[in-house]
Amino acid sequence: MRKILGILAVAIVSAAITGGSIWYIYEDKYVFSTSYEIKLWWENWTDQFEERIVLAEQQPKGNPYKKPYVFNDDNDWFTHKLPSWQVALQDLVGKPGLNYLEVGVYEGRSVLWMLENVLTDPTSTVTGIDIFYEMDGRYSESLKQRYLSNIELAGAADRTMTVVGWSQEKLRELPLYNYDIVYVDASHRAPQVLEDLILVHRLLKVGGILILDDYRHWMHRPPMTRPKAAADTFMEFYANQYEILHIDYQVILRKLEPDSI
Repeated sequence: MRKILGILAVAIVSAAITGGSIWYIYEDKYVFSTSYEIKLWWENWTDQFEERIVLAEQQPKGNPYKKPYVFNDDNDWFTHKLPSWQVALQDLVGKPGLNYLEVGVYEGRSVLWMLENVLTDPTSTVTGIDIFYEMDGRYSESLKQRYLSNIELAGAADRTMTVVGWSQEKLRELPLYNYDIVYVDASHRAPQVLEDLILVHRLLKVGGILILDDYRHWMHRPPMTRPKAAADTFMEFYANQYEILHIDYQVILRKLEPDSI
């Protein structure tokens, strides 16, 4: 925190000296930033800071997992969402033959919770799609292996299929109307999110549950750079086919009507 405050202090002084613009160092390069860009950066930083406070307040007490899985503790974007998942999925707990699709598995937090709490029948399956990029935008073999090791520890390797690649391509290879639950948490850019939603729409069974993450994420940013616009467009286009179960930080829908060709 002291380091962050120090950087802010330098930025403010520099902005005052240069008339609202600053130079700063990023990845060993000097970068010029206008006062407008500083404003956007500040809004983004404060937005994420406030978001983390809210998520921390909503975090369930105790460890929600039954086994010692390996996670990066700084990247828990899932467990605060458990209350809404528990309500939406309560009628599916323990049912045989459930097929679960997750688009964007990362370390496997949500997949593992599903395996321990919903997909408990041994005939249920998981399909996970991910490019396994870390936050720096680079492929990480260690991230992929961490996910696979967690699945192995869960005892579910034999009923989990891991697909490595871009969701907009890999979703086209999956069987239609095969999944009871679909969770979309991959790209956060609206065009890619909308494409993911449209593609999983025909993969989801009638009566199935569709969950979209980060509906209210980065609300100050342009609409094309965050999921909300995509979700709103999807819900408008398919309004007659879905029932809204939950809208807050996530959107949870139930598919009501079969698709027309």
